[in-house]
Amino acid sequence: MRQEASKAELIRQAAVRVFSRKGFYKTRAEEIAQEAGVAVGTIYNYFANKEEILLSIFQTEFEERIELFRELLASDLSLPERIQRILEAHFALLKQRRGLA
Repeated sequence: MRQEASKAELIRQAAVRVFSRKGFYKTRAEEIAQEAGVAVGTIYNYFANKEEILLSIFQTEFEERIELFRELLASDLSLPERIQRILEAHFALLKQRRGLA
């Protein structure tokens, strides 16, 4: 199961790089496969199409952010400090993951 999850993540990361270079509509599954170092058929073992890859990328990113935001909201900081930290974390993630911005 872990290998399957890591292969799906490898495909997602490759898709982010290719989408950021070429754009979603100009990207072909073959290019994602080449970037990920897998066969095209391997992509279809994990995702039905590139739209599903994109949705998986968004879902993964949103889940990570929601978890981070929940931790910050539950902290003992004042409300303005919590909001400030959430915004800082959000913009730091955008800067770190420019391909998703």
